[in-house]
Amino acid sequence: MKPNEVVAKCLKKAWEINKNNRPKNAKRSYEDLSKLFKKINVNIDMKPFSILDLRSFILLSPISFLNSYFLIGVIEGDGSFYIGLRPNRKLRFGFNITTHIDDLDLLYRIKFFLNCGIVRITGKNYCRYEVEGTKQLLNLFIPLVCSIGLIGAKSINFQLFKEALKLYANNEHKTEVGFNKILKLAYSTPQSDKNKKLTINEYLEKYPKT
Repeated sequence: MKPNEVVAKCLKKAWEINKNNRPKNAKRSYEDLSKLFKKINVNIDMKPFSILDLRSFILLSPISFLNSYFLIGVIEGDGSFYIGLRPNRKLRFGFNITTHIDDLDLLYRIKFFLNCGIVRITGKNYCRYEVEGTKQLLNLFIPLVCSIGLIGAKSINFQLFKEALKLYANNEHKTEVGFNKILKLAYSTPQSDKNKKLTINEYLEKYPKT
């Protein structure tokens, strides 16, 4: 696919994403895009936009600036490591970056840079990059963050997350002592009171060891 075709498809997709956010008096239409595409010799009647098209655009783009230091900066601002507590003592570990829909292309850049995870549009104005899975988190994200580091409350969250994930990877959650250690770590994050509906004691009472 030629670069000008990839750019045209990205512009078309951007128009579709943002069409509900335009002022009522905005007059930009597909006809306007058609005039633009004619100037770069691309027909507006093209196949639906795909992730492969966006990947091509990213690889061809002169502003593919992503590196580990830039990514740590994004994590510092919009990233989140979390330990989810599910019914019947099921644990869920994950990482996400949540940002405005205008940065959707940035999340795809991160996805392709790391070669894992998924990108979702979570609402009219927001999108999210998500990674779950013990192996990916242990083998990719933990070493990446440790190599550069975080600061402030985000650093505290990460250290607690890392410790809990290692306990889980070593199957210590299968013992009462190990599970309680992970539970205590999950409730020790600065935002735990806002994110947990039950206290530790309430959770253990509701889901006792079987």
